[in-house]
Amino acid sequence: MIELPVDPGSYALFLNLTSPQTLQIGRLGSGFFSPGNYVYFGSARGPGGLRSRLERHLRGDGKPHWHIDTLRAVAEVIGYCFITDDRIISHEIPIECLWSQAFANLPRTSCPLGGFGASDCRAGCPAHLIALSQDEDFELSRYGVLLADAIHAPSQAIIFQMNF
Repeated sequence: MIELPVDPGSYALFLNLTSPQTLQIGRLGSGFFSPGNYVYFGSARGPGGLRSRLERHLRGDGKPHWHIDTLRAVAEVIGYCFITDDRIISHEIPIECLWSQAFANLPRTSCPLGGFGASDCRAGCPAHLIALSQDEDFELSRYGVLLADAIHAPSQAIIFQMNF
């Protein structure tokens, strides 16, 4: 497992849900989540930066604070990637928004619950959780190119961890 930095940054959390779930997601209300792969886009700019936030998501414990905490309680993390703020070119739109918009525009992806993870989003994202197509193999490397392209960064600037 790679060493997570305490620096601030943005991340993508890849999850697998093995059974259908109806979940109460904060003020968004009840949402239905089909089995399959999902990707959640977030940022970590508080104390402990990426290390603190990603370790919490990887453990999947603690009192639910963010929308993703409720889904994470029933879904397995199958991979993640991140980029620290010092490795990116400044953007007017937050990185997690650029990433979620790029994934939302992929063929055969969907937004399972409008507003999920995007309560404070000002960039017009339908959600920061995207359901990936169930009819294709999950390949993090393929998605890594999309993540890098969405923020005009070299792919080596994004750190990936899969199958940990």
